[in-house]
Amino acid sequence: MKKLLTLLTVFCLLGTLFTWLPLAASANEADFLYDLCAPNEAMIIDYFGTASTLILPETLGGYTVTAIGEQAFSGNDTLQSLTVPGTVQYLYDGAIADCWALKFVLLQDGLKKIGDGAFQYDYNLKRVVIPASVEAIGTGAFAECGELTDVFFGGTEEQWDTVEKGDSNEVLFGARIHFAAPTEATDTAVATDTAAQPTVTATETGTPEKTVPDVRLRGDANGDGAVNMKDVLALRKFLAGLDVSLTEAADRNGDGTVNMKDVLSLRRFLAGLEDAA
Repeated sequence: MKKLLTLLTVFCLLGTLFTWLPLAASANEADFLYDLCAPNEAMIIDYFGTASTLILPETLGGYTVTAIGEQAFSGNDTLQSLTVPGTVQYLYDGAIADCWALKFVLLQDGLKKIGDGAFQYDYNLKRVVIPASVEAIGTGAFAECGELTDVFFGGTEEQWDTVEKGDSNEVLFGARIHFAAPTEATDTAVATDTAAQPTVTATETGTPEKTVPDVRLRGDANGDGAVNMKDVLALRKFLAGLDVSLTEAADRNGDGTVNMKDVLSLRRFLAGLEDAA
């Protein structure tokens, strides 16, 4: 009887957390680029919105979202709070890395694996809720997350010990681990971190005249002779108004302006969905 009461208490605590979380405006499907990873299953491969608080959709185009692809949110500099639904089973390598403004992440029950470097370089990440369904946390998943102070695990300490944890996750051993009591996350600091903000669809931003001579690789925004995620980050910083010099090759679609269309084109190319030319 005592064991039953304990379990009921845990379930109540879990329920309190999810009902407490603020409701953000519904995510706009136009803000997401996705690919089919299995029959009736979608994987998010890019996000173009500018929301500070985002609850990811469970479906896109009628397909169940079961994964967040490599680098899908990498370099996002507006996102402060992220909720990942229980339909998502995998966060692939670097899925939510380099998100400098991100402070709070809620991963819901159903997630199985957090990939290598999934949250790497999220320097301001303070609190994360990890469900008991997680079986493995990849190498460096939380590397360089120096502000991470609290991890709220949905299971017991014994279950936490069975979760496979890759190297370079020292921060997980320095943070406070709260077992089966994630409601502790709902303090004043987290409430501030997760203040609801409307989802805003990304708009095109014209390019100030800051270019250097062209290079041969279309999409090589930073001029290092290769087209890769570094060019995506350079474009994002430039469009955010940061003082970043770009090559003429940053205008990947050749319309005479560097804007979100070039980011989309470059991400599609890196995902293998678009030709180099």
